[in-house]
Amino acid sequence: MAGRPTRRAAALALFALAAGCAGAPHRPRDVAVVPTGDGNLLRYTAAEVTVLDQQGRAIGRFTNPTTKAPRGAALAMGSQLAVAVFDDRLAVTELSGTNEPTWVALASPFPTRSASLDADRCALVDGAGNARVVQLPASNQLWQGKAGLGLDDVVLVVATGAAEHVAVGRRSHDVVVQRMDYRRGDGLVAAETTIRDMNVLGAAGHAGGALFLAGLREVSAASTRGALVQYFVLVRVDLATFRTEVLQDEKCAALETRVMDLAVGPEMLAVVLEQYKRGTSLRVFDQVQGRRPATWAFERKIAPGSSIAWISPDYVAVVGPDGETQVLHAVSDR
Repeated sequence: MAGRPTRRAAALALFALAAGCAGAPHRPRDVAVVPTGDGNLLRYTAAEVTVLDQQGRAIGRFTNPTTKAPRGAALAMGSQLAVAVFDDRLAVTELSGTNEPTWVALASPFPTRSASLDADRCALVDGAGNARVVQLPASNQLWQGKAGLGLDDVVLVVATGAAEHVAVGRRSHDVVVQRMDYRRGDGLVAAETTIRDMNVLGAAGHAGGALFLAGLREVSAASTRGALVQYFVLVRVDLATFRTEVLQDEKCAALETRVMDLAVGPEMLAVVLEQYKRGTSLRVFDQVQGRRPATWAFERKIAPGSSIAWISPDYVAVVGPDGETQVLHAVSDR
């Protein structure tokens, strides 16, 4: 690994690192990783919680009392919190160099598909489009119900207030973002936008008052005799205004491409792509606001089924399906 993340860089990550990344909806997680705030990270598996240093070496271990694999993980900008999600409890970590998590029980088991953190509100969504919002660190339940209205599928929910959240999902072939207001009871759609440049949603995340969506635009071209032509698309959506900005829109070189994962860093986006005959790769894009198209900064082949997480502004952890972890410098390792 070229270089090492400094403690200053790790501290910056507490305020600028990604929050709430949702993975591909069809692939459950067996491993989750969150930073500790001092350059180390916590790797959660069904067997244990392992503290890894900046080179991916194990320097400590704790028991996983659930004995089950994690269902996801999320970070909160500014509130210095990270959480790993399990069926019946959350593992909460303060991003202040504390390595050992605090385990808090959920009111009842919840089969989480993805999780996000906004301030101290942790939003969970399951595969049936149900959402639950709890307040950390005690995991007091704030709300539970349908994540969206008229959506066929929901990939991510962000709790933007005690009685309001934003849902990212799909209606037929449209990718839709909804703001749900629950102050009057069952919930009203306060705002909605359709992502015109994307018709296949692969993964979503949020950080710094914005949603980031990674997916595809599939179109039929006459020259391909009816075959689909795919374009890889990255989109930023302002959480307050729903203003949409296309960061990347490029024709896929492979015959078939799938977006498997997305992790949002302070200045970069990490995306996992699975391509026919080309395998699985990690690609990192510069996502500085107003710079379009986003600069393609880095690419590395990784194992299929890997999970990714930022641990400092320019270091990303890649966790293989067997739990093996490597830390990549996404700026200099090109």
